[in-house]
Amino acid sequence: VSRTLHPDRIVAVVGHGRDQVISHLADIDPDVATVVQVEQNGTGHAVRIALEALEGIDGTVVVLSGDSPLMTTETLMALVQSHEGELNSATVLTATLKDPTGYGRVIRSFDGTVEAIVEQSDADDDQRVVREVNSGMYAFALGPLREALNKISTDNAQGEEYLTDVVALMRTASLRVSAVSAAHPDEILGINDRAQLAHAGQVMRDRRTRELMLSGVTI
Repeated sequence: VSRTLHPDRIVAVVGHGRDQVISHLADIDPDVATVVQVEQNGTGHAVRIALEALEGIDGTVVVLSGDSPLMTTETLMALVQSHEGELNSATVLTATLKDPTGYGRVIRSFDGTVEAIVEQSDADDDQRVVREVNSGMYAFALGPLREALNKISTDNAQGEEYLTDVVALMRTASLRVSAVSAAHPDEILGINDRAQLAHAGQVMRDRRTRELMLSGVTI
């Protein structure tokens, strides 16, 4: 779906099973560059590695999750258009879930902009009742992103470099951070086991059969 944005560059961060992933990418899209995250030190660390392959460019950087296949073109375009139209330093893709357990909570300020993203393991009781969650997908202005990544630490429950900490650092620097909600919560779902893979497959089939039925096909 990232190709629908007509990006100048696509960089895939690979780690576990990287030989298979790199081989598959070479078959389906040879123009995708790959970088290896040898030690999985968090999402912020992964993006820092990816940016090393993007020297000499400027503009908007879109960060997507490789295990979230249900993202639609419409939502992805809305994310970028909102980000660039509002001149944000960062724009977070969010969703509102009935059960937000396991997801980072999106904490908003009084004006509706994003104040912080708090991981489940670091959230207090008040923050855990928030149902708007971080999808793990963002649009960033490249300059502020590089600067913030150089400042993040591993002082958290997981001992990792959280990409979410970039949001708080940007807010501390009085930079604008906003959010765009996915058209449907299913779009942000990740796949971590066979049950989630089966659910994603069902969603994809339902979407396709709906498209066909709306075009006049009887199923």
